[in-house]
Amino acid sequence: ESTESRHMQVGSDGHYLFEGLPAGIVSLNAWGTSVQSRKGMTAELGDNEVLHLDLLLYGGATLNCMLQNIPSDRQAFVMVVPGEASLALPLSQTSLMEASKNSVQAGQVAPDGTVTLSGIDPGDYTVIAIAFTLTAGAPDFENSSVATKNVSAVGEEIIPVNIAF
Repeated sequence: ESTESRHMQVGSDGHYLFEGLPAGIVSLNAWGTSVQSRKGMTAELGDNEVLHLDLLLYGGATLNCMLQNIPSDRQAFVMVVPGEASLALPLSQTSLMEASKNSVQAGQVAPDGTVTLSGIDPGDYTVIAIAFTLTAGAPDFENSSVATKNVSAVGEEIIPVNIAF
């Protein structure tokens, strides 16, 4: 199993082309002009297959997340995962990385407990909130708290998402 990373800027028409990729799981991540406009997807690429992936960075639903009861000694972030999802405690760096591979959006929660995630395509999602402590400046996920909320996005709408720990 090979792991390789390639970067490119899309052309003025919004297109890109990666050639010579090996068969296997392909993860595509794209960023717009702000961190809030990040999208990603994963697909299976077969031998000698041409794969067409479309990512829409702008438009779609906006999730206005409000996290409540975050312990005062913790910071928090959220990720939006397609379908129903959960994370088992205690979290590990591996389980967190696996979940983030499937996320379509993620963001750091502000001190007031809010985060806004835009450009969510229509569909059903789980918003996963993780509150964690910092140990020697690094996140300590083993002692973190997790809360989830299922949401459905239909179009260009604003969806309030209230999550309590």
